[in-house]
Amino acid sequence: MECGVRQAAEKLGVSHSTISRYIDKYPELNVAPPGSRKKVNLDQLRRHREDNLTVQEQGQPLLASPPEAPAPEKRGGEKDDHAVASRRRQSEARATYEETRAELAALDLRQKRGELIDVEIVRLAFADTGALLQNRLASRRRDMAERLVAIEDVREAEAFLQDADRELLEAFRQNLINAANAAEEEATE
Repeated sequence: MECGVRQAAEKLGVSHSTISRYIDKYPELNVAPPGSRKKVNLDQLRRHREDNLTVQEQGQPLLASPPEAPAPEKRGGEKDDHAVASRRRQSEARATYEETRAELAALDLRQKRGELIDVEIVRLAFADTGALLQNRLASRRRDMAERLVAIEDVREAEAFLQDADRELLEAFRQNLINAANAAEEEATE
């Protein structure tokens, strides 16, 4: 499935800048025509990322070293300007590579520690919890109206409403946690 950088980032649960830099490092992953916005084949990107994670687990660096820039060919009396520019580009590419490598390693570590949640899991959990909240609000109106009519003291009515709101928010919080856990378990199966 081909998609843009932001969509790929959402699917993989990382920032779009991480994906963008990753594509800069591995231009073969960019399937967009020259001059247009970056696009990737999500399956190919996942495989590439998994291959690199496998290498890391074996005690190797997260990413393969960037390819060395070819030595410039000298022609006759041509100055070394091309060689200097090539070395500068290579140095900049290596610095960017090291930065990207460190960011990816940090993200992978956070993911292995369980500190990151897939965006889709959060979306599903919020959708489910929103439906619960809507149903609870609708069902409690009549019950609360009948109870409030029977309460004569304003402070007692306020306390009743406060307790009802606290109960609703706790149910909302618990449902969100349950929905996220269920979606995460489903995603790992």
